[in-house]
Amino acid sequence: MGGTDAGAARAVRRHRGPHRPLRRHSRHPPRPRGSQGAGRRTPRAADRAPRRARRRGLPRRHPRDPERPRSPSGLAGSARRGHPPLGPVPRVASAHRADRGDESSQDLRIPRGRQAGSLDRSAAGARHRPQSAAGRLGRRLPRAGRRGSHPGDGGGGRAVAVRRRQLLEEAALRHPRRGAAQPMTRRVLIYGEPAFRTEHANPYNAALYRAMMANGDVVVRDLNYLGLAFLAPKVVHLHWPELTFLSGHRRWRVFARLVLFYSFLAMARPRGTKLVWTVHNVTAHETRSTPYLRRLYRRLLMRNVDAVIVLTESGIAAVRREYPELRRRPISVVPHGHYKDLYDLTKPRDLARAELAVPADSLFVVSAGQIRAYKNVPMLIEAVGDLADDRVVLGVAGKSSDPQLRAEIEEGAAELPRAILELDYLEDARMATWLRAADLVVLPYRNIQNSGSAILALSAGRPVVVPAIGAMEELREMVGDEWVFTYRGDLTGDVLGEAVAWTTSVQRDPDGPDLTQLEWRKVAESTLTAFRRAVALPSRRTP
Repeated sequence: MGGTDAGAARAVRRHRGPHRPLRRHSRHPPRPRGSQGAGRRTPRAADRAPRRARRRGLPRRHPRDPERPRSPSGLAGSARRGHPPLGPVPRVASAHRADRGDESSQDLRIPRGRQAGSLDRSAAGARHRPQSAAGRLGRRLPRAGRRGSHPGDGGGGRAVAVRRRQLLEEAALRHPRRGAAQPMTRRVLIYGEPAFRTEHANPYNAALYRAMMANGDVVVRDLNYLGLAFLAPKVVHLHWPELTFLSGHRRWRVFARLVLFYSFLAMARPRGTKLVWTVHNVTAHETRSTPYLRRLYRRLLMRNVDAVIVLTESGIAAVRREYPELRRRPISVVPHGHYKDLYDLTKPRDLARAELAVPADSLFVVSAGQIRAYKNVPMLIEAVGDLADDRVVLGVAGKSSDPQLRAEIEEGAAELPRAILELDYLEDARMATWLRAADLVVLPYRNIQNSGSAILALSAGRPVVVPAIGAMEELREMVGDEWVFTYRGDLTGDVLGEAVAWTTSVQRDPDGPDLTQLEWRKVAESTLTAFRRAVALPSRRTP
């Protein structure tokens, strides 16, 4: 037997006979020459015990319990980790070419770290940071191209890849705050200046941008210089640029704002960022900063504006007349939204008058809002003094940042027989109380293009007296002659007397004027249309 074994070993080493190759070519190391079993004949394939056959596509059996199928790739084990079983997931619409059948199963593999619904490892931060729900699920999902990795897939890679993507997107939607990606639609970033930071003073901007974000396709944030440079928003929307850049008494700060903003805007230009300006007033109400900085401000603004938004049709001609540099820029008309949903304007008139100590039989003439020089409140006080009507009670409410103007108002009101003053900042509820208590709101502007105060008074269901300048005639045509009274020239006692007679003689709807044209949903849609028009413009080089 020994000679036979030695001969068989020599035959194996010479590659003769139906034996396997030498052990040095297998996964086991060769036995030493003097050890037990050295040179022993390797059993043939026919002599080995037969292996249990398994049909392709069937689940693999558990090693210790043949009757129990193995859980496919750990999906069933998620319940033991505290996660409920996912169950059947409906098909998620996807624009991936694999779902359209354009590629073979070899191109459907999802590389680790770049799975749909999971974060990129390079962008996620530290290596050992806890993964999101989609990332944890991705580790338990079957890899594309592995045969028999999921029951019923027949071993094909395409079905695995499709289901893998469906489960990942489902997990991303279930846990949006735990690192999983948002839905597949990419939202457009817009910077508003200002957007939400001035909501306490004027809710116009916040109402506009919230209505704009209602459909979920747009994200609006307040202007951030670093974000402008590195995130490259699609649109930067300016409202009152003179307040943004020229406010303050320190000239170096004004210069720094101008340089930083337009420098970062130039960095974002190659990626398609556009600058849109809503012209609320054609000319600034007050002169700010130095002549040199004002010239620099205007030159930079005119060179960089891509599109313009005005609030009325008459604003188009006014902008082209005042700013000839913008005559070739596209101009869109977007009206000013109303304030019906932004203030609580349901307080009864009698209760509001009782809170302000207004006599019940009087005719309450009100000027409410921030007091500034262009609003011409001293002229209103003088007109009430010249009015020969004892029923009229004057009310002035709002804060003035000019001590001289405040003193002038207090001195003029002291000469009137009946006047109510509240020269402090008005909260929203207090502003609503003043408007609901009024019989007539008078706004004797010195110069104006558009008036948010007039729209606020109309939202409260109160008639308004304004000069026939700017877009005030257009406002009267929109809401009707029974709600807006316009005059030409200065506001005198005779003009105010005509307005008082008009107030008491005209019948009005108790629900207020029809402001459906000023609904925020329509205003937001028109603004987005103007943004799309600006984004579609070809890129231009700013000098």
